[in-house]
Amino acid sequence: MTHNVFNVILFGPGIRYVPDFVWRSKFFWIALVVMIVGILIYHNRSSFSSMKKDNILSKLLGVFGLSTHTGPPKVLYSSDGRSGHVWYRSAETEFAMYYEFCGGNCIVGIDIPSAETWKQTTGLPLERREEVLNFIGQQVVKDQITGGLGYFKMEGNWLNIYQNDGN
Repeated sequence: MTHNVFNVILFGPGIRYVPDFVWRSKFFWIALVVMIVGILIYHNRSSFSSMKKDNILSKLLGVFGLSTHTGPPKVLYSSDGRSGHVWYRSAETEFAMYYEFCGGNCIVGIDIPSAETWKQTTGLPLERREEVLNFIGQQVVKDQITGGLGYFKMEGNWLNIYQNDGN
């Protein structure tokens, strides 16, 4: 089955019949644009939430409550199989760090911003780096290691999470 809409032939059962006055209606096109923008915002909300606070789009989204965070800092996780992102969210900033699973006693390695890129990546002063990374490490061990029986080490630009070996 084929359909000819605006001189474009569409195949399949998707479009049956749309009256001409609908295609000419400004409300149809406004609703379509609003729906597309809504879908894009929904599917890219993590990208919007990681934007710096001084970005105009971030400020606009903050008005609608899409990128603001109040209360104590949180550590959140998004997974893509054997890797993903660890999110740090506080009233001051939001940022993501890439992680991947490791082997042996090292459960996971989290790629942390270097001292040189810390302020640019996180929006936090360099003096807070160790405090924030210690919070993230403690929270990941508490959340992700069975019974919290683990520890973390900062090794280079990696925050490695280890499982206690039972000794």
